Amino acid sequence: MRKLPLLIALSLLAVTCDSLKGPAGPEGPAGDDGVANIHTETFSINSANTESDQGIGLNQIDVPEVTPAVVNDGVVKVEIEAIDNGWFGLPWTFSSDYDDNLEVDETIELNYGYDEGHIYIAHISSYSLLLESDIQEGPYKLTVIPPSESNDSDNTNSKIKPLSNIGSIKAKVYGAEK
Repeated sequence: MRKLPLLIALSLLAVTCDSLKGPAGPEGPAGDDGVANIHTETFSINSANTESDQGIGLNQIDVPEVTPAVVNDGVVKVEIEAIDNGWFGLPWTFSSDYDDNLEVDETIELNYGYDEGHIYIAHISSYSLLLESDIQEGPYKLTVIPPSESNDSDNTNSKIKPLSNIGSIKAKVYGAEK
């Protein structure tokens, strides 16, 4: 019974406070415009377009939207549609059991890198040989987000570089000296 007066007092206070609203304040300053020119596309690859050597395969896809500004301050994201229309971001690793003994026989890592005008899809096998069936055809989804025009040159994100080992992967695949 002692709680009833307290509940009544709190109810009256809540109703009274709700009626004490003042006029709306002044409108705040306009904010920066957001990025509106995001590029998204889907694509597939095949084993005929894959350069491979010793368990590593590489596909180069021309993407003019990957500009120097995107490389330095933007975002490039690659996903693969893998299971029941679900998209999985790269890098992605999956395993195979070829002889049904519940042991992993091979793992494939899908990774990506980019430089001006291109993205690279890397298929890296735990075997020393990349099989044609190891090439994941996709579909892949590419998203390119350019930096906003208000970015300044001291942005700490500009110190983040694309996949650091793509050069060594390209060198290994193409037999080039690094």
